[in-house]
Amino acid sequence: SGWPVSDDGREIRFASPRVMGLYEDDAPLSEEGLNLIFLMTWTTAQHIAFEETPSYADDRANSPLLWAISNWATMRAAELPYDWSAQVKTELQTQPLALEALWNPPPGVNDAIFRLAYAVVHFIEQEYGAPAVAEILKHMASAQSFSDLIEKSLGVPFAEFDQKWQAWVNQKSEDSH
Repeated sequence: SGWPVSDDGREIRFASPRVMGLYEDDAPLSEEGLNLIFLMTWTTAQHIAFEETPSYADDRANSPLLWAISNWATMRAAELPYDWSAQVKTELQTQPLALEALWNPPPGVNDAIFRLAYAVVHFIEQEYGAPAVAEILKHMASAQSFSDLIEKSLGVPFAEFDQKWQAWVNQKSEDSH
């Protein structure tokens, strides 16, 4: 009935010493998405981003970008093909949001920031490959801004990243899959 993973995300606490493993059926994500596959990707993302620092001690542990990467990893681990980037692209075309909002979310963080974060993670995977998402995680604790994070993680000038991002966002929705 409790949270079955240790604070550092390295240990699963089973209900009995006789339990040696677990199984989730072919539709592991519940409506809330709170299940073991989500739990493991969330704790892994936090561990990669903040290493030995307890994630709750860092304000960025609750960043939309960290949540989006965890969600992206959950969807990949669950092998779910769902992609709502076309919907987000349409929203961003009509109501653009600054990328820096992912680093310093405005007061009263709303769902649009989380959708922006999801779209950025999806874009990074498409443009730079899945390993680039892991690089983003590795540099979250040391970066000073979103542009610094991009430059450290991807090894490209932020202006180049932003130019590619703007072109991707402004593609027609039919072309985004």
